[in-house]
Amino acid sequence: LLGMTLTSCAYAPWQNSSVTGATPEARVTNAETASLKDPSDMPARRELHLTREQAIEDIGREAATAQRQGKPEEAEAAWRRLQAIDPENQRARDALQDIQRERRHRELLSQAQALFAKGSVELADEKVRSILLEKPAHAEALQLKEAIQQKRAAAIRSEPPRLKPPFDK
Repeated sequence: LLGMTLTSCAYAPWQNSSVTGATPEARVTNAETASLKDPSDMPARRELHLTREQAIEDIGREAATAQRQGKPEEAEAAWRRLQAIDPENQRARDALQDIQRERRHRELLSQAQALFAKGSVELADEKVRSILLEKPAHAEALQLKEAIQQKRAAAIRSEPPRLKPPFDK
């Protein structure tokens, strides 16, 4: 009986908001306006809460989809829209940090590739290492790291061994 009671909430048909608007933000604004007309109107306050939660869910889903599809600009804009509704939303904060980190990784990788192409293997390796410290499974950084290791191995094999001079001057 307790199990049925606890799991029944997960399958309850929650009521949808009846507030209209073209966008989730417009619906929240309309619900806020209705709630502010009479702060003691409990149905309007409930409608505001429900509308805000639905907007957060809708925008979060839109942002996550854009992020999965590799559209960081669209995802960032959606997460910022979500933060405008709920400034304390941890999911939005984390996602925006991930987007910023990915942007920084792309920039570092671009710099590393340019340095590698110019022959600055050590500097390129430093950039790649900083990426891999934050994201060890970064595919492109791992590929460049492999190319750097191959170039180093080839340089070692191509240099003949050097003997020390018999006398130090």
